Amino acid sequence: MGRTKSEAKEEGKKENKQEITIDEGFAKLQDILTAMDAEGISLEDSFKLYNDGVLLVKELSGKLNDAENSLTIVNEE
Repeated sequence: MGRTKSEAKEEGKKENKQEITIDEGFAKLQDILTAMDAEGISLEDSFKLYNDGVLLVKELSGKLNDAENSLTIVNEE
């Protein structure tokens, strides 16, 4: 039996998503904030940017937690 539409969609998102570094993520987050502060931005565009920013913050939070866990393990050795 094949995949459901939602499974295929989720897999497509994972394949299209490129891994970014923490530094790249923060730079991208700064770009999002700058774009949101721009004069004349539409409400629709600001909602999209907000959503992109929230997703990016979640991704960066996971990366920072992973880095913290790695440092904790190294310090315990």
